[in-house]
Amino acid sequence: MRYAWVEDVYETADDDRGGEVRKAHCRWCLCTNGRVTGQVRYFYWDDDTSWALRAWQAVIETAQLGSGVPLASPFHHWSMKTPD
Repeated sequence: MRYAWVEDVYETADDDRGGEVRKAHCRWCLCTNGRVTGQVRYFYWDDDTSWALRAWQAVIETAQLGSGVPLASPFHHWSMKTPD
């Protein structure tokens, strides 16, 4: 799989802290296997960097995309199947 990602650092008000302005991060990742393209967006506060970067790495390392082979019918999609 191929990846491209970018990080944006900005300041924004945190409504959970009475509108306190804090530094925030946003990471965007595009990934493709040549047939299917996926996007991951990840937001975190600067204070959370110690654990947030480990979580980001785990998400990216475990990302999987479908094969791109068309289904015979929309009803063959996992979300349309009846639970066992």
